[in-house]
Amino acid sequence: MKFYNRINEIKSLKNDIKISKNSFIFKVFSWIRRIGKTSLITKAVVDSKEKYLYLYITHSKHVNILIQEIKDLTKSSLWVDLKGKSTLREIFEELFIYWTKNYYILVIDEFQNFEYIDKSFFWDFQYLIDTYWTWVTRSSKHWLSKMLLICTGSYVSLINKIFAFPTAPLFRRSDANIKIKELAFKYILEICNDHWLDFNDTLRMYTLFWWIPYYYEKIIKNNLHTKSISEIFKSMFLILEREKVKLILETELKSNQLSFAILEGVSLGNNTKKDLMLYLYWRWLKPLDYKSKYRNLELTINNLIELEILINKQKVPNTRIRQATSRYFIINRFFKIYFKYVYKNSSLIEEGSYNFVIDTFKRDFEKDLWIVYEDIVKEFLLSWNYWLKFSEIWKWWKWSKEEIDILWVNDLDNFMLWVECKYSVKKKWVDVIEKLIKRMKLINWDKKNSKTSFLFLIVSHCWFTREAIEYAKMNKIDLLNTTELKF
Repeated sequence: MKFYNRINEIKSLKNDIKISKNSFIFKVFSWIRRIGKTSLITKAVVDSKEKYLYLYITHSKHVNILIQEIKDLTKSSLWVDLKGKSTLREIFEELFIYWTKNYYILVIDEFQNFEYIDKSFFWDFQYLIDTYWTWVTRSSKHWLSKMLLICTGSYVSLINKIFAFPTAPLFRRSDANIKIKELAFKYILEICNDHWLDFNDTLRMYTLFWWIPYYYEKIIKNNLHTKSISEIFKSMFLILEREKVKLILETELKSNQLSFAILEGVSLGNNTKKDLMLYLYWRWLKPLDYKSKYRNLELTINNLIELEILINKQKVPNTRIRQATSRYFIINRFFKIYFKYVYKNSSLIEEGSYNFVIDTFKRDFEKDLWIVYEDIVKEFLLSWNYWLKFSEIWKWWKWSKEEIDILWVNDLDNFMLWVECKYSVKKKWVDVIEKLIKRMKLINWDKKNSKTSFLFLIVSHCWFTREAIEYAKMNKIDLLNTTELKF
């Protein structure tokens, strides 16, 4: 599969290769598995036609086996014989010494897995970088090593432990820690259009498999988009098993029971702190233990946000509209599906009783589509920003069923855009519009902002009736269909 929207990343890497011929450059690429970190790096490195050494570190490999593997790869790629070197420090010191005389690129994939092989190696690596990076005289700085060193990692907590914290062994040693940005929906649409998938199939696959290109390659190869919901769920379950999602979560969260309970609660729709506390109190924690042992709910939630597992979505704050609060959502769709359907029903799955889980998946799938559709509409609206000039994006809600999906604010021109997203409509369109008008009256807008102008918009995947179009026009509400979304 070709690269989509990775031109800037490849260009930046190629520029690093040029600069590294006269200096030392150390880059770290991180984030979740299967997003194309390795493919992106190898594409840039191979296209440069420079000499390079690629090392993949498996966490289950014994140190002696890894040492022998590195020796063999070094001999075949760089024509360097490391005979007589018996430790990781000796191996890499020889590679750094070779760097002082010969230029090449070193790529270490899944660098954090040295944690399981030899924990002291990170401190050895710090020593080697500090020793063979530069030496300084009174007049100038001299580069001992002219090289490009690239490390990748898929575990945010371990990468932070190695690079981010002040006590970390490689703190401030890398030039940049780059998080591979996710592909926007318009690029997923482009991938699927290139393989003849329509918008509906693309939306279904995007709801489940997120933006990760690796899975779209498998979807297209196995014609998964033509399968039934039951078959799709079974395929999803196999992916969760193969990708060892449980192991990833246990590694990131250090098997923290409260973290797992919070993520389970959020996946089941307990999105506010109050709902989470009630969920934990009645369904998971013993009443006597709750006050004494689990007062760190907020601390745990903040940790999940730092690990980019949870996201905090706020509604319009007190400075604009009263009754501000927050809602929490799981960012990674695989984690959400795991907690909502697999983790919660682990006993049934172990017994082989999939029917109940599949029925639950079928029941909730349309709601999941609706949530994802709202994100897609928001992405589309962002393309308007060059002329609407929004300064803030919010969401408004009151109670559980009264909410407005997207609220965009332009402070410069005192302008607001209110957007309602409808993936499917079971009621009459006129009733939907009337309900929206009543909902808007519930909002206690600050009287100081009485001069603010408003625009109301409904975006729908369903076609509007003639009656709805006339009624919306009468109430000064604009209507937009999915087919009119141009990213």
